[in-house]
Amino acid sequence: VRSAKLPDHCGGGALQTIYGITQGWCGPQRRKLRITVADEPHYIEESAIECGVGDESASDDDNGQVRYFFVYDEKQQLDIEVVDNCVLETVLAKTEPKRIKDSRGRITFQLSSANTAEGDDSKVRDFGEVQLDCALLSATPGSRGDEEWATVRIKIDEMWVPACLLFPSCEDLEATYMFGLGASLNARIGKVQKSTPVAKYFVAREDAEKTTATSMKLSELKHTPKEPLTLEVEFVLYLLVRNDVMNKDTIELTLNSKARGAIGVRQLHLADVLRRDCRYVDKELVLYGQDNLDSKVMVEVNIMGLHRDRRRRSKNTRSALRHRGESLPT
Repeated sequence: VRSAKLPDHCGGGALQTIYGITQGWCGPQRRKLRITVADEPHYIEESAIECGVGDESASDDDNGQVRYFFVYDEKQQLDIEVVDNCVLETVLAKTEPKRIKDSRGRITFQLSSANTAEGDDSKVRDFGEVQLDCALLSATPGSRGDEEWATVRIKIDEMWVPACLLFPSCEDLEATYMFGLGASLNARIGKVQKSTPVAKYFVAREDAEKTTATSMKLSELKHTPKEPLTLEVEFVLYLLVRNDVMNKDTIELTLNSKARGAIGVRQLHLADVLRRDCRYVDKELVLYGQDNLDSKVMVEVNIMGLHRDRRRRSKNTRSALRHRGESLPT
């Protein structure tokens, strides 16, 4: 964010009433910018905006004004809103959405009332402006890049979890049949964390006819509680890491059972990934649990450097990922 001039007023009508209430909850002038790409919001507090945004001599990450978004399609939209600092995050002002492919270089976005009906220009008032410097960075596997930050790609294929760690805490069989047993994997680097969707195992009903294609019954699983169940995940997580601390950072992997919470943990040192040419593969990585009830996960970790020059991305890398049905983020 290069500069931001937030509105001193908040419009009329219903918006004025809403803002009056939120002022009572939070106190006046407590607002923040919410910048969103592909349902991923990033926030900048008004106090930070007042402390040096627009300083041409400042480095990129001074005052924390630089935000990174993962972009998979340049038709995705960039949304900018001014929201209050309360739990409900009432939208006070907003800009017109802009496609990523049109968001390059220095751009000034005009803020208008969030209470104006679409197509009604009669009540549009000047609510200030936000000026951004936008750059599209290419992610290149096998390098640390030439930016302050790099990307860590974590691909999870399958997980093998002892059945007893997935058992529901209550005997609501209908809910178990409907929603299944399940677990998800959380990856954290520093303060940044992301999780896979819950991978599920659907148990067969007790009165179901047994075939080779059916799942096991809950009663059968309870006879062999330590036998691992296979959970299909097939998901990729992308996390950002600072280049200057990459040698010291770790990936903290936590396996969370839908019914029982954390059931397995493991740490991977990014230094080990760097020593293996920025690629680490383990087809049966052990996640340590209590009482020797360990789980395993098939995982691949890649370090992907960020570059401003799109031509640095190799054709071989693009072809390899396209063959696997993936697209590189930018």
